[in-house]
Amino acid sequence: MKQDAPRFLLPRPGRTQLLLCLAGVTVLAGLVHHFGVAPLFAVLAHLDPRLLVGYAILAILIRWIACLRWASVGRCVGAPASLPGLFAARLSGDALSSLVPAGRLSGDPLRILMLRRRGIPGINASAGVAMDRFMEVTGNTIAVLAYIPIYTAAHALPHASLVVTGIGALLGGLVVTGMALRYGRAPFSYPLRFLADRLALFVPVADAVRRTEETVAEFLQRHATVFFAGILISLLLEAAAMLEFKFLLAAFGLPSDLPTVVLVLLGSGLARAVPSPGGLGALEATQVAMLGWSSGRADVGFVVGVVLRLDDVIWTLAGLAAFSLSGIPAEVRCGRNEGDDPLTEGT
Repeated sequence: MKQDAPRFLLPRPGRTQLLLCLAGVTVLAGLVHHFGVAPLFAVLAHLDPRLLVGYAILAILIRWIACLRWASVGRCVGAPASLPGLFAARLSGDALSSLVPAGRLSGDPLRILMLRRRGIPGINASAGVAMDRFMEVTGNTIAVLAYIPIYTAAHALPHASLVVTGIGALLGGLVVTGMALRYGRAPFSYPLRFLADRLALFVPVADAVRRTEETVAEFLQRHATVFFAGILISLLLEAAAMLEFKFLLAAFGLPSDLPTVVLVLLGSGLARAVPSPGGLGALEATQVAMLGWSSGRADVGFVVGVVLRLDDVIWTLAGLAAFSLSGIPAEVRCGRNEGDDPLTEGT
């Protein structure tokens, strides 16, 4: 079905996005005005190139292993692709996720499109990306359940049980979703089909989601070993991410003990939920709030936020470079022509 679908991949900035971006810039400018730039120059004086190189190697390795997980899933659902191609698609999707205020999922359609441009049917590519994302989210959720006891072991955290209960409920929802798909249920396409019966606009989306669910269900039924291996890899990657951030913070002479690293990871995740492009302003403000609250060192939180911002900018530029070299026509990238829906074409 012909639609102007690529527009949602790289949407043109609307008034709301511009206002959110302006708000983020205002918050960041306020933090810079309050704390000044002296703390930033101070950490640069303590920069350790060896730790920074170690961080870079570990960061690349983590992303490469994540692509290995995606590749193993792709082979099972009929979406085989080379590791370099998956690595480029992963970087591109993460870059879009950083720029678009819609969370990590906003980069998944781009990952699907880049696989489709390599000749992989849209439904197969969608199923591979969906399963890979499901494994990643499951690993994230379990990791958060582990982060909280680690932090509360060093700091008294009020209402920690409520947070654990909420995360546990999310994990339970993921388990129920997986079991429903495993036994042929349709947790996503059923409500969409209800809407499609009343609004023709939802028909192609409901059909695409239904076919993706069928492919995912078949995956869970035939490749349970690969699925649980993927969950294990996700957990190992979460542990490696703590080491990655420890290297990054230590490279700038910042506190890098385990409770601080856990708090930084939690703050970074919370900032992604703020509907600001790239979490602009939110990332820095969250680190200021969390480290200021836990240790009374809001100035350290500000520096940590700036370091994380620099890290995010570098990876976003790498993703945009990978996307520009992907071979996708400029008209499609900018949404200036009528294109095929990456979720429905090739089915």
